[in-house]
Amino acid sequence: MPMNTHHRFNLRTYVAADVRRYRQCFHKDDRNQDIPKIRLCLSALSPRFAPILLLRLSHAATHHHLGLIGKLLSMMNFVIFGLEVASTARIGPGLLLPHTYGIVIGAREIGLNATIFQGVTLGAVAIDPFYELGRPYVGNNVTIGAGAKILGEIRIGDDVNVGANSVVLKNVGNGLTVGGIPATVLHKQSSTLL
Repeated sequence: MPMNTHHRFNLRTYVAADVRRYRQCFHKDDRNQDIPKIRLCLSALSPRFAPILLLRLSHAATHHHLGLIGKLLSMMNFVIFGLEVASTARIGPGLLLPHTYGIVIGAREIGLNATIFQGVTLGAVAIDPFYELGRPYVGNNVTIGAGAKILGEIRIGDDVNVGANSVVLKNVGNGLTVGGIPATVLHKQSSTLL
C-alpha cells in the first residue's frame, strides 16, 4: 500500500515542479521575475538539475514500456553524475539533489519535495531478486543529510529530517529529526536543513 499520494505520472508536471523547486533554492533573486528561456535551458545543464531531468526521462521511458531507453538514461546518470536510481522507483515532484555523487536510490517511493544530499543510500538490507521487496518508503518534505543510509522496508513520515551519516533501520513518524547509528529521535519538531 503506497504511503504517498502520487497520482498518474506526468513528465511535464513533474519536471515543472522540479524546476520551480530548483529556482526557489538556487535562484532566490529570480522568484518574482520572468526568466529568459535561454537561462532556463542553461539551468537544465546544471549538475544540480540535469541528473533530475535524466531520472525523470528514465522513469518516463520505463513507464511507457521503453525499458532499454530507460536503462540507458539511468546509466548516463550513473556515469556522468554518480547517481544510481532504479528506474522503477516512484519519486514525487519537487526533487532536489544539491550534490549527486554517491547517491543510490532503490526506494519504492519518495514523496513530494524531497531533498537528498550526496552519499545517501535508500535501499534493501540484502540482495533481493524482486525489486518490490524490502525497500523504504519516504514521505513528503523529507531532507536526508549527506551519507545517510535508510535500509529495509521501513517508512519515513512527512516533514522528517535525517541527519548526516545516520543509519535508519526503523520507521520514523511525521515531523521528527533523527540521527545517529542506529538513528534515534533528536527533535520532535521538523527543523531546517541539516
